[in-house]
Amino acid sequence: TQSSRMLGFTLWVSLVLVSVICPALAKQVPCSAGNAENGENGKNAAPYMLTGTKTGYLVVMNKDDAGVEHEGCEPPHSVWFLARHGTRYPSAVAMGHMRKHLPKIRDQVIANHEAGRGDLCEQDLQNLSGWVFNLTRDDELLLTKSGMEEMKGLGRRWRNRLKKLVDEMIVDDKTFGFTDTQRTIESARQFKEGLLNKTNVDLPPPIDNTDLLHFYKNCKKYKEAIFQKRKTEVEVKKLFRSYTLPSLKRVVENVNKRLGYRIKTVSFKAVELMWDMCRWEMSWYKSNWAWCAVFTREEMKLFEDNEDLFFYLQDGYAYNITRDMTGVLLNDLLSKLKDNKEDISVGNSRFYFAHSETFLPFLTRLGIARDDHPLSVDNLPDERKWRTSLIGGESSNLAVVGMRCGEMEKIKFYLNERVLNVDGCKDNLCDVEEFISKYEKFAFFTLEEVCET
Repeated sequence: TQSSRMLGFTLWVSLVLVSVICPALAKQVPCSAGNAENGENGKNAAPYMLTGTKTGYLVVMNKDDAGVEHEGCEPPHSVWFLARHGTRYPSAVAMGHMRKHLPKIRDQVIANHEAGRGDLCEQDLQNLSGWVFNLTRDDELLLTKSGMEEMKGLGRRWRNRLKKLVDEMIVDDKTFGFTDTQRTIESARQFKEGLLNKTNVDLPPPIDNTDLLHFYKNCKKYKEAIFQKRKTEVEVKKLFRSYTLPSLKRVVENVNKRLGYRIKTVSFKAVELMWDMCRWEMSWYKSNWAWCAVFTREEMKLFEDNEDLFFYLQDGYAYNITRDMTGVLLNDLLSKLKDNKEDISVGNSRFYFAHSETFLPFLTRLGIARDDHPLSVDNLPDERKWRTSLIGGESSNLAVVGMRCGEMEKIKFYLNERVLNVDGCKDNLCDVEEFISKYEKFAFFTLEEVCET
């Protein structure tokens, strides 16, 4: 009958429309705030910003810059300060991989979605489509604009916390020290401008004693420990890959599906490269991190976990030599504390700017962020203390503030601008005599005492 034919025609049209429209509807997943979230909260979910050692400092900084004080103590008279450089650009090798591979992956992902495959939302696809890589070899390892802002802001906040000390401080060629790299030199400059509330400040030459801040480059025993007698680059890379968490294999599967890959897929290295680009741009820019939309929050956390394990083995508590090789730097701190016991001088403050391989091992020397049980592929609890995002990201810093409390000389520790209770200290305040007595056996003048094999 005519009505039956009309009904059949209507059903046919409906099926055609569904077949045409469904692929487009499949793309209408909630857009991320930086990370992919396929759920009701995706659109409003805050992006996951903790990305291990590349975490931008604005994520962990302490905006509270109230003056440092402690009941029964005089205002601070000195500070010993150690910081990792601010946010930088990648190495030339890393940039080469990004420039070579990511544009191809970007084009493939867009083509996949145009063919009706993949789960990225329209806005995330637009962000990815507009993404370009503009860095050149000239940018290699340079301090970024965001890194400059981190350091200048850090200096300003410490000025506010230590105003009397800073106003009276005698600045000489030993007050500020740094390694011979552009990123540490400019970090020191930006911090000094913020601290002294000045522009166009002068800096001394870089520190020529590499045992002080570059000890990890000079210590043979340390290199033997972390490389485990692997001699070739291939062997070392294979060793480091063995530290990768098995759960990341599922991330690779999820990302391939999310990006619309079916027969031809992207490898773990490619997925890791996308995560690297995501976290680099998170530390450089305040928004529009195109590659972060590739990952869910849980996947971002897994990569952070993986990063923590790697740096636990490289710069953490895995080997005794990692903390032992910091002895020259520790000796510098103890020497300043001894000087302050004899003479509370406004010229006894020190500010050092170095690298994560300097900073993290020194934290281990002081027992900071040490877990009860060694971390490993099989033991990486969520509630661990070793979180590189929180203790060793860009511009991470440790301040040791000296003050006189009655007849006693005391010190107060700050990690990333927050009060820290170091082992052996009471009520966030350490007795200098006791601190020196506990750590003096680990201090020395040259690396040969511990690093020769």
